[in-house]
Amino acid sequence: MLKKLFNFFAPAPAKRYYTFSVRCKRCGEVVQARIDLDNDLSVEYEEGGETYYTRKVLMGSGANHCYQQME
Repeated sequence: MLKKLFNFFAPAPAKRYYTFSVRCKRCGEVVQARIDLDNDLSVEYEEGGETYYTRKVLMGSGANHCYQQME
């Protein structure tokens, strides 16, 4: 009973992952990926604010004999 009461007052968990999909220009395969917003982002401090960025290199399953890297 007390556990339910404490969980009621706990803050809602924030969204941790950003998911997206990319289509290969060579074979047309769609690759899905995700970015961990807590660990994958880097920050660059510039005048007037902060800019967050990440770099991902994706490759399809190879089912179409295509091993093109997508960035």
